[in-house]
Amino acid sequence: KPSLEARPSGLSVTRIETLQRDPYAIYCQYVLGLTKLDALDMPVDARPRGTAIHAALEKFEEEGIEKSADNLIAILEAELRAAGEAEEVILGAVASRRRTAEDYLAWRKARLPLIAGIPYTEVKGTLDVPLGAARFRLSATADRIEKHQDGALAILDFKSGAPPGEGEVRTGLNPQMPLQAIIAMEGGFADKGIAAAPVRELTYVRFGTKFDVRHIGDKAGSAHPEKPLEEIIEETREGFLKLIGRFANPDHPYVSMPRPKWAKYGSDYARLARRDEWAAEDGDD
Repeated sequence: KPSLEARPSGLSVTRIETLQRDPYAIYCQYVLGLTKLDALDMPVDARPRGTAIHAALEKFEEEGIEKSADNLIAILEAELRAAGEAEEVILGAVASRRRTAEDYLAWRKARLPLIAGIPYTEVKGTLDVPLGAARFRLSATADRIEKHQDGALAILDFKSGAPPGEGEVRTGLNPQMPLQAIIAMEGGFADKGIAAAPVRELTYVRFGTKFDVRHIGDKAGSAHPEKPLEEIIEETREGFLKLIGRFANPDHPYVSMPRPKWAKYGSDYARLARRDEWAAEDGDD
């Protein structure tokens, strides 16, 4: 059982999600110092592909860059090649990539009148949260933050595939975007020139084989009626504080996937946790 001092004194917003879904993975990474190695000759998967898309969209926003579909596609394809994407895969997606680029540019053009100045891309921020006699540092990298004409902020997250479901966000299983909002509202991005301000929009932008936009809090089917974004953010804040408060207790265990249905892709540490010896296939109590 680790001491309180051995436990992580801070986590990124993505690792807060892991702490919710698989606390044992956090224990292995941050207390035991164990990390999974990538397989040799691993093909390009969603991670480097997503990184390439993020890099392309960031470069596209630079001053002096022609804002055309042809130029966006050229930048994107160059980033995909640099990431190791096979040429036949790049060429096979030409038609869908053009549709996505054109849809993105139309959406971007419609947003420009809302924005004051230029958007901030790949913005790093932190927030120190009191935790008893210590402090817990929450960190994040926002894909894009826009300051709007009314002074409020919009935070955008770009996904190459489908974004998290509305239910995951509202129940705290995927708290990344609301936690980024909390950092922004508390001035955690101020070092980058973004002063503390209300966050009025949290938006997922899908940019991959198709283009789509979804705002957190909007009506997303009959199971998820429209809900004020401010309420979602405050509920996430309460859940986050309770979560880190529990793990500040040195007697609180780091359990391996306490609810298997919450685990996204299984666990890199399932064998170390010896799950097969004690976990039933239909779930655990």
